[in-house]
Parts: sequence; structure tokens; C-alpha cells
Amino acid sequence: MTQDDRSPLLGCAAVLVASVLLLWLAGGHYAWKFEKSRIPSRLTVERKLFSEEKIWGLGPGGNETRLIVYELSISDAARLMQFGNSLDSDEKIRSAMGRAEPDYYEWGRTPIPAFDRNDDAQQKQHPTLESYNARIADFLDRYGFHIETDPSIERSVDELISAPGSFHAAGRGGSLIIVSPARKRLVFAYAG
Repeated sequence: MTQDDRSPLLGCAAVLVASVLLLWLAGGHYAWKFEKSRIPSRLTVERKLFSEEKIWGLGPGGNETRLIVYELSISDAARLMQFGNSLDSDEKIRSAMGRAEPDYYEWGRTPIPAFDRNDDAQQKQHPTLESYNARIADFLDRYGFHIETDPSIERSVDELISAPGSFHAAGRGGSLIIVSPARKRLVFAYAG
């Protein structure tokens, strides 16, 4: 094969590599844009600290479980802390956080009551779910689709949801968001 014969092949290979690289970059941009859409519009995250997710099946009937922990920006944490206890209703908290897509509802302050795992055996053993603290594992495992998480991350999130000082809201399709200004954390959990 002469050099003249290889030129078209090298050109095609270069176009193929450039196309794959462009698709990869576009996919990463779309994934980050989708991920950012879950974060309320008046909040900024600095970086992702932890992420674990698992998907069982696609489309209707499929299930997903995910836990993502972000570092909340210093300026947003300070802004939310300035409000103090004046953020005491869904409307006031929603205004401070901003909208997300899909939007969150029922904003409230922590601690969060225990999560109902729809477990009859647990109900018989603990007649009132309020008899023990909420745990993120109970939220993530509520439909039986378990993910392995770092125990230190799980403990940290449990502390956020069981102590005063943070905010939480439910989202469409089985999502939960927790915002902790004091610890500069934003947690997104999904079980659905």
C-alpha cells in the first residue's frame, strides 16, 4: 500500500475519532445539565462528593436507586444561614431555594420523621414508625432495590436528616432533597 492509498483511510479514521470524541463530550455535557436540573435554581454546588446508583430495567416497570452528595457553595450556605429560623414554611423555603425541574414540594425543616418502608413485619415490631429515627437506607431501600453506599456517607446523611438545621423536600417520582447550610451539603436521593 502506498502513501497515496493510505491518505483516505487516515482521513476516515480521523473523522471517526473526532466524531466519537464529540459524541462523548456532548453526552457528558447533557448528563451534567440533567443532573444540575435537579438542583434548585438559587443554589450552586461546588462539586460532587459521592455518587452511587443502580438501575434495574428501563422504561415503565424499571427501578432506580441513587444517592448523590454535593458540596454546597459557601455563599449559598451563608445566605441560607442568614435566614435563621425565619424559613419556617414551604413557601418561604421554596422562595429561598428556587425552582428545580422537576420541582420539589412540601419543603420543611429537619429532623425528618421515619420513612415508611411498607414493611408489615416492621409495622408489627414497631407499632409507631416514630419510635425510631429516619435513616437514608430506609428511604433508598423502601422498594427493595438496595445499593451499597459508603457507611461514613450514610452516617453523615443520617445525621443531616435526624438533627435540626437542614431543609428537605420531596420530589416527583420518589426523590428527596436535603440541604444543609451548616455542613455545606446538598443531598439528592432517589428510590423509584
